[in-house]
Amino acid sequence: MAYQIGEEVFATKTEITARCQKILHASSFGVADGDAVFLLDLFQHHDEWAEKSRGGIEGVRVYKTPHGTPCFNLVCTDGRIVDISFPHAIKCLPSNRITKRQPQWLTDYKAAARQTIQPQIFEFRDREVPLTAACPVTGMPVTAINAHIDHVAPLTFDQLLHDFTEINGIDPSVVRVGSQGGTIAIFEDPDVASRWAAYHREHAQLRVISQAGNLGLPKPRVAWAFQEI
Repeated sequence: MAYQIGEEVFATKTEITARCQKILHASSFGVADGDAVFLLDLFQHHDEWAEKSRGGIEGVRVYKTPHGTPCFNLVCTDGRIVDISFPHAIKCLPSNRITKRQPQWLTDYKAAARQTIQPQIFEFRDREVPLTAACPVTGMPVTAINAHIDHVAPLTFDQLLHDFTEINGIDPSVVRVGSQGGTIAIFEDPDVASRWAAYHREHAQLRVISQAGNLGLPKPRVAWAFQEI
């Protein structure tokens, strides 16, 4: 039994609290993208989320109270700065925990797939960012600094990879994933890499959005078939 927040799995609420505190004390002001995605997924369980996020969220920041206590603020697209309690959001988590967690081989498989399509993402970014004036999600100006590349739903990255895997009869648990430089996941089989790259180029629908738009998008999950662990 476990809790899943975004792509991360925790055995207890205490572990979620520790994750939040680590972000809180590691950030002097702004919160890194990956941490912000995790926090926003958690905050959506807060019972006042609808009001606090009204109008859209631009990001998350760390703020210190006059007493020096760090806390999280939501930076809203309408200029509001709203405080939000992560302990309260954790308290509001539903009691029905997930029964399956993503196994390591699936995490590695996804990571190698992401790395394989990076040249396509960079190619699209370099071509389209200069042509994009405003984010289609928030309406905010798009710049080279705040631009993100999004797979347009319902053909999210996960959905595309899931469809490719099923169509080609691939068992991702036996696909060999190596590492480049000890940190970058890569497919060891060039045929799998080549077929996936071709499938993604043909079917992916990409768009330029702002960082704030990307953080505010819902994160639909794909039902991968794997054994419970």
